[in-house]
Amino acid sequence: MIEFLKDLFGGQALTFEQLAQAVNTYNQENKDKAFNIVNLADGKYISVDKYNAKVKELDTANTQIATLNQTVKTHEGDNAALNWGGHGKRTAKRQARTIY
Repeated sequence: MIEFLKDLFGGQALTFEQLAQAVNTYNQENKDKAFNIVNLADGKYISVDKYNAKVKELDTANTQIATLNQTVKTHEGDNAALNWGGHGKRTAKRQARTIY
């Protein structure tokens, strides 16, 4: 990081405008590793590691949701059969009361 800043400042003191121009020039030349200045006090910065961990967590949750949804769809027929069986039991009880 220190070497990066030395290169950015060019071994001299810079005004804000010169610093902004140096950052813009660097970012145009290095689009794959752009330099961003953030205010950590506003809470908007998050490390790459924390971001990647959250992405992995969300991917895992989405996979679990998809699996559960598929399981529910698979067992919807079973649920219908159980409900029918419940009605069948009530009917059998009514028939048994009628007989006795």
